[in-house]
Amino acid sequence: MKLFATIALIVATASTFAFSRTKVETSYTTIVMGPGVLNYSMLCLNDAGQLQTKKALNVCTEYKRVGSGENRDRVCVATEDKIFTTDLEYSKKVCVSEIRYGDRRGECAEYDYVTAYHPTTFTKTTTEYKWEGSRRDGGYNFPGKVLSKETLEVPACN
Repeated sequence: MKLFATIALIVATASTFAFSRTKVETSYTTIVMGPGVLNYSMLCLNDAGQLQTKKALNVCTEYKRVGSGENRDRVCVATEDKIFTTDLEYSKKVCVSEIRYGDRRGECAEYDYVTAYHPTTFTKTTTEYKWEGSRRDGGYNFPGKVLSKETLEVPACN
């Protein structure tokens, strides 16, 4: 009887643990640059006043098509390590005149370019997500609970 009670207690504890799982994730402000979307923790401010990747990123420089018909894939055949930079000041395309359809927004009729600036500060957010539902049909809740949020300065490159 004691063995059965111990096994039941272990099973109950494991099951309760499965339903109360949590995970903590850290996220950073992002920027579209170089090979795609990078987060600000990967960047530094160089002597020329540009945002630059702290280390070289391995990117694909040559692709090859393999397969035939609908099963064709694009495969990377050559890579290269590159440092990416972008100016703090850039030109941004914005809509200045819009065609409206009644009370609904329509399409843009005229664009203009304005000067915009990449920020030199970024946000680091730590968020906790809790498991909800059963083990089989559950999932982590979104948006989650923000544990901390801090604003950091982009460091100078070494």
